[in-house]
Amino acid sequence: MSESIIENPVESLVANLIYQVNGVLPRDIKLQDSLVDDLLMDSVELIDLLMRLEEVGVTIPEAEIHSKLTVGDIVQRTGQSVVKSFSVESCPLDERGNEAVVAKEHLN
Repeated sequence: MSESIIENPVESLVANLIYQVNGVLPRDIKLQDSLVDDLLMDSVELIDLLMRLEEVGVTIPEAEIHSKLTVGDIVQRTGQSVVKSFSVESCPLDERGNEAVVAKEHLN
């Protein structure tokens, strides 16, 4: 299946974070992709992604970080954490001409 994962705001957020970390276009990212095996993330990129996720309130336990960790795993964990306190909005195109996504904290 070669369809993009961009179907909801959480998937869009995760895909855009991955794009920011290693340059894989969001349209080329699938839920079943392994971060290491399919998207070819190295250890520095993986740490960068995990830090960016922590900035939006998503923590992945060390025991769950392994070479078989998938985009779907990240989306599931992000959906459990981010949706509670953030809304995700599309914003203008980034420097590469791709739609960027911004998570905004609810201040209500």
